[in-house]
Amino acid sequence: MHVDTLWSNVHLITLDGDGLGVIRDGVLACADGRIVHVGTAGSDAHLQPTTRIDGEGRRISPGLIDCHTHLVYAGNRANEFEQRLQGVSYAEIARAGGGIVSTVRATRAATPEQLARESRPRLLAMRAEGVTTLEIKSGYGLTLPDERKQLQVARALGEECRVNVEYTDEVCNVMIPTIAAEGLAEAVDVFCENIAFSPAQARQVFEAARAHGLAVKIHAEQLSNQHGAELAAGFGALSADHIEHLDDAGIAAMAAAGTVAVLLPGAFYFTRDTTLPPIAALRAAGVPLALATDSNPGTSPLTSPLLAMNMGATLFRLTVDECIAGFTREAARALGHGNRIGRLAVGMDCDLAIWDIDAPADLVYRIGFNPLHARVWRQVYRGAPLALDAAALPVVRASAAAVAAIVAKGAPVYGINTGFGKLASVRIEREDLATLQRNIVLSHAAGVGEPMPASVVRLMMALKLVSLAQGASGIREDTLLLLEAMLVKGVLPVVPAQGSVGASGDLAPLSHLASVMLGVGEAFIGDERLPAVDALARAGLQPIELGAKEGLALLNGTQFSTAYALAGLFEIETVFQAALVTGALSVEAAKGSDTPFDPRIHAIRGQRGQIATAATLRTLMQGSDIRESHRDNDVRVQDPYCLRCQPQVMGAALDILRQAATTLEIEANGVSDNPLVFTDTGEALSGGNFHAEPVAFAADMLAMAVCEIGSISERRLAMLVDPALSGLPAFLTPRPGLNSGFMIPQVTAAALVSENKQRAYPASVDSIPTSANQEDHVSMAAHGARRLMQMAENAANVIGIELLAAAQGCDFHAPLRSSIALESVRATLRAQVPTLEEDRYFHPDMVTATNLVRSGALAQGLSDLLPTVEPQA
Repeated sequence: MHVDTLWSNVHLITLDGDGLGVIRDGVLACADGRIVHVGTAGSDAHLQPTTRIDGEGRRISPGLIDCHTHLVYAGNRANEFEQRLQGVSYAEIARAGGGIVSTVRATRAATPEQLARESRPRLLAMRAEGVTTLEIKSGYGLTLPDERKQLQVARALGEECRVNVEYTDEVCNVMIPTIAAEGLAEAVDVFCENIAFSPAQARQVFEAARAHGLAVKIHAEQLSNQHGAELAAGFGALSADHIEHLDDAGIAAMAAAGTVAVLLPGAFYFTRDTTLPPIAALRAAGVPLALATDSNPGTSPLTSPLLAMNMGATLFRLTVDECIAGFTREAARALGHGNRIGRLAVGMDCDLAIWDIDAPADLVYRIGFNPLHARVWRQVYRGAPLALDAAALPVVRASAAAVAAIVAKGAPVYGINTGFGKLASVRIEREDLATLQRNIVLSHAAGVGEPMPASVVRLMMALKLVSLAQGASGIREDTLLLLEAMLVKGVLPVVPAQGSVGASGDLAPLSHLASVMLGVGEAFIGDERLPAVDALARAGLQPIELGAKEGLALLNGTQFSTAYALAGLFEIETVFQAALVTGALSVEAAKGSDTPFDPRIHAIRGQRGQIATAATLRTLMQGSDIRESHRDNDVRVQDPYCLRCQPQVMGAALDILRQAATTLEIEANGVSDNPLVFTDTGEALSGGNFHAEPVAFAADMLAMAVCEIGSISERRLAMLVDPALSGLPAFLTPRPGLNSGFMIPQVTAAALVSENKQRAYPASVDSIPTSANQEDHVSMAAHGARRLMQMAENAANVIGIELLAAAQGCDFHAPLRSSIALESVRATLRAQVPTLEEDRYFHPDMVTATNLVRSGALAQGLSDLLPTVEPQA
């Protein structure tokens, strides 16, 4: 059976049934956007996936569903928060013209573009936490044109951000026929309360809604018991939301109708309520319990479903299972889509969330900021979207405010009201501060050479975004959001790749990035290279005028070097895994021994990478007929080092890769700006975090590792083509002499290995003073990092040639077969490259084999056997 995508080596949180429905060591397959298989490891033998993904032991759940939000609105009600802190009630605020009324005023006044601009960060924040479906209620317009505007913006945002949006029109009376006819809403939700719709008015709305085929929902019993939930249940309501003051009659009616109770702990917390929903009684009556953020401007400005889960557990005393089900299975029921989303089951939509957690409870337990792991950066490098968490914005605003306060005081602070580098002692007048920041960006955009690859530019932008979002750089929210919008909309600056010495940060390349934000320079949109101002306009964006310190914050940092180093790491990891496979295949081709991979040998030394690679080689060869054919009576006592010492060499490389990954992961999640703004004291402290020595050392280690990976591969290749060492025909051709076989491919491999040896010279040991000796020791991290992708490509070519040679060597052993794992590799190659019976134009075979290496195709289906570079506990 053909499927589009198969996930293996994962633990599934299916939510299929009453509990979490966990399947350990599971597999999941999708085709045409639907789940077609859910089961345990080994149950997928009949499936033929186009793409196979190794989950590396992660958890997969249904995508989270936020079944109650008011996400599309304009305006800010922070002043009401302060009033509540002083004891003013929600009802008093509403009667005084605040509350929903103030949001209505702002939403009516806003253009669709403004509504989208204000609402987009809230939606992206939810998506970043695993939300794939959410309900967006309107109701802040109160006129047909304004309600339509809200719903149209909601729909557009859902399409733009690739999130399923369910549209609910909240205050529909005469609007219901129009909204229903235009397909802008799926349900009608009434706020039934003594300051809103009365039960009699709610009944009229429900009758109109049902007459036009719309489902009904209700905000009920939040402030008092109006018996709204009981009323709504009589109309077969999908859900009754809030329900803090729900009585027994309402509970019984909901249970009889199957109406879901949607609990909103964010509103309970934010309004400082003291009346808990009757959760024990709801649970006893069998009423389904859903959770939601209630994201709205007045009573729950919350965009984090994970925090809402934690609140559900800590405030409402829900169990972990109930919290997770509340944002998946039961939330889907609250939207009327329980047959389509919210569970991992055959026939359901393939809306998934993949979690890097040790147990389901981590989703409820973890709150606050969580660092992005190297695997996340790998996905960004390969094109996955990255969204700014709206929860970061308050600290960004505080940091910008601290810079504004420094400007107002007038005391000299480097980079804010002084010159730069050797000119740090020059004071800059307040009226020139904006010009100062523009000047530093334009003057420092002095890179040369070919443009960076688009994938590395994206990664660099994402790294800069994460650094600035930590609120230590003094950058303003609008500037940060422009950078995010460029990343989301694919406006990728043209950044020359040469010109950084790795301190003070990567000044020249990051200045080219920042220049585009000013409308200067060039940028790519897709494959089209445009002037910066035109590229921004094409994406619906405007250049920005920089404020105090912002230019320095944008161009100071190690993000260029770190992006290149991470890109190199990810490419080298793929090469490393392929080399383990070809190394095992070469052992088979040479009829080598698997005894050197005995676990006792490696355990007694204790090197972790060595232990892991030996286990991998042992497993790859398990069950081989070729190995069994010479296990006894083999005159050879020991194999050459290139076969026998693979665990020692490749294991050492693995340890180095993991060490570098740890360093780069820390750097990717850190702040490398100068000066740094500390909002707790309002200070801006000068330091040296821009110095990229950690990145330089990591890059040098990676260069040495990939050099050795290629080097030992070439030695195996040389051994295979030498009949005196391998026992195979000379140069692996059936008729040597007339045919040259693998003679020159081995020469090519030798050339590539020697080139990598030259490139592997440590960059970090070099330094040259700059900026009139003010910056007198630099890291050269950029040089060390930029070479890595080419070195990985060289090594991939060597391993591709080894793949061809090892497969050819095994062909000479027919009818004997290797292990199941290695035969699958040979089959993958032979589907595209036939056995070399006589000389032919060799180049296409090498290109094909190298593509199999670089694409990760050799690891597909074997990923559960192969070690990764992820930092180890």
